[in-house]
Amino acid sequence: MLKPWKLIQSKDLLKNNWIHLKEERLITESGGVIEPFYRFITKNWGLVIPQTRSGEFILVRQYRRGVDDFCLEFPAGAFHEEEEFDVGMRRELSEETGYTSSEEMTLLGKFSVNPANQAGQVGIYSLTDVRLTDQPEMNPT
Repeated sequence: MLKPWKLIQSKDLLKNNWIHLKEERLITESGGVIEPFYRFITKNWGLVIPQTRSGEFILVRQYRRGVDDFCLEFPAGAFHEEEEFDVGMRRELSEETGYTSSEEMTLLGKFSVNPANQAGQVGIYSLTDVRLTDQPEMNPT
């Protein structure tokens, strides 16, 4: 039966509002030493697939520094501390697009984004009958 790796040492390399990076020393089940192992601790975040009554999907175009380009994507974002996934997704949808819906949000799944070296989950939701009710409130990030 497989067993988790044993943590021998861990130290924070960088920790702020955007990233938490740890350097770890581990021993595998077979006795191998992995050093250094870099582990990213991320906030939980979500993505919503909003669809209008007429079947159109709502997307946002945003600059993404990681790829140094503009991307067309579904509304997404990190949750506030102690914020439920579905509440956070409604907030993100409204902030990024100005669209809202009174329909029940459907959870399609919660997944580890990169479980090899990253903690944190993404919740993926669908929401129907979205309507433009306000102006987007895009933040500078």
